[in-house]
Parts: sequence; C-alpha cells; structure tokens
Amino acid sequence: MNKLLRFKLLTKFTSLICSLKELMSGMGISARKGLLPFFYVGFFILLLLKPFSSYAQFPYNESFRNSTAANVVFGGGPPSAFLTAAAPLKLDADGQGYLRLTNEDVKQTGFVYSNNVFLGTFGLNIEFEYFTYQTSGNQHSGADGLCFFLFDAAVPNGSFNIGGFGGSLGYAQLDKNNKTYVGVSKGYLGIGIDEWGNFANANEEGRQGGPGQRSNSVTLRGAGNGSAFTSENYKWLTTVQTTKLTDNFNIAGGLRGATPENDGYRKVRINLVPRPGGGIND
Repeated sequence: MNKLLRFKLLTKFTSLICSLKELMSGMGISARKGLLPFFYVGFFILLLLKPFSSYAQFPYNESFRNSTAANVVFGGGPPSAFLTAAAPLKLDADGQGYLRLTNEDVKQTGFVYSNNVFLGTFGLNIEFEYFTYQTSGNQHSGADGLCFFLFDAAVPNGSFNIGGFGGSLGYAQLDKNNKTYVGVSKGYLGIGIDEWGNFANANEEGRQGGPGQRSNSVTLRGAGNGSAFTSENYKWLTTVQTTKLTDNFNIAGGLRGATPENDGYRKVRINLVPRPGGGIND
C-alpha cells in the first residue's frame, strides 16, 4: 500500500519559520537486526534553522541521488550516514543512489543536516520520501524508526550532539544500561516516524511523558537540550497511530526504491503554520 503521511502543526517561534519544498526526495534506510529493545537503532534527519546571518534560497531541494550533497553534514555511527553513490563503497551508480542513515546492525545513530540557513515568516513546508527495510530474514523486525527535527543553528558544527539511539530516535535524551546520553543540541521540535513505538513511551529510558509504547505511530516531542530528565526536556506533545486510522497502514514500507505505484512507497509532508504574535506556547 502506498502511503502519504501528512502533518500540520502550529509553530512556537515565528523567528524559526522557513519555507522549503522537497527537502529530501530520495532516502535509502536499512533496518536493524534483532527484536529486543536493547538492539534499537534510530534513523535521523535534521534541518538547520538560524534566525540571523545569510539565508538559503527557496525552494531547497536535495535528492541525495548523486555522489555528493552540497553543504550537508554527515555524522553518527559507526559507520556515519553516507551516500550510496559515493566512494569508496559506490553501492549505486551516480544519479541513482540514496542517503543511507544506518546499515543493518544494532545501536546505530546515522544522521545528516543541512548547513543552509532558513528564515521566514510564511511557514515551513517539507516533503521527503523514505525507505525502511532489511535484507536478511523473512520479516521486518520493526525497530526503530526515523525522526525529522529542527534545532537551533546557533550550535556550531563542532559542538553539535545527536540524541540517544533506539527509542529516542536521535532526538530525545536516553538512560540506557547505566549510561546517560544527551538529546539533540538545542532541539526545537522532533517528529518521530516510529515503527517500534518507544518514542511515545512515558519515562521509558528517561524520555519525558507520553502514553506508552505505540508501534506504527507518529509522535511529536518538544524543545530540549542536554540530558536532564525533567518534565520539560524533550517533552511528549502528541501521538497518532497509523494502524488506528480509517485508512490504516504500517510505517515501514519494506521496499528499497519504491515508487508511487508500489505498495511499499512512503512519502512525508510536513506543514508548519506560523503562530500569530510569535513567542513560545506554554
């Protein structure tokens, strides 16, 4: 079943509004091995916003199909997120590649973000396609998911931290096996496209608030910074399970390179609407 995920949100900061179209239109994402929560893997997508300095031109479009992607930071791992058409692996021909955030393994935290700077007062429109699948075994294991999130571009590249792996989806803080992991640096909003469902889990592994595990769900978490396990740090905002909708579907498409004609096709559209008067919602 081919599916289009739509989100319409009211933003908290008019100073962080921008207008984009087709931010990402080709992503290849491998799922991880194993079924236990200990082996969770997160897939992360980041957009860089900054309320000052010079600004990018619109629309901003990056396909990730080629061997290079201008002004994009790759990180996480090991290994780091990478372009499948790039050396040294060159898994795909130039022009036919994808952005792969993780390999088929455990505890990975691949991420990318754009160093382009965006500012505007007319809202934010984002579109991207994603593929989540595995190449071994007969059934997709269901962990963990991916997250699109916004963070303060005042954070220098060298000081940026990705959030916790697994159910934290690279955005929220994490308390795992007697070790603490910080959340994403000066995060503003995290939109978790969650296969396993722990991004919505209340106080699970240090995450703040939520209805509990909700597989096949879209969950929003608010602003946060660092590792503090306090109620306002990356707090839960809302969750919708896609399998509970009238036109229900699973988050994972299960097919690499799916097109709109395929059942495994998945596309996300996010629409952020400016908050009148600006400021922060309580």
